[in-house]
Amino acid sequence: MYEYYLKILLILYIILINYYLPNNIILFKNLFNNFIFRMILLLYIYNNDDIQLSILLMFSFLYTIILINKY
Repeated sequence: MYEYYLKILLILYIILINYYLPNNIILFKNLFNNFIFRMILLLYIYNNDDIQLSILLMFSFLYTIILINKY
């Protein structure tokens, strides 16, 4: 059960980092998302048996992509 909360915390942490990063650090933002964030999410989505958590992860992934494209 604690793994569920750890994954949710990780998602929130990544979303907050993307939201509060200054606009000057666009390069860092893109690097962070393309490599670290995507890899972690894909690992969690494909190694998980819980369908609800996988759906939550995919939606949070889409949400962060939308946030990044806004700024």
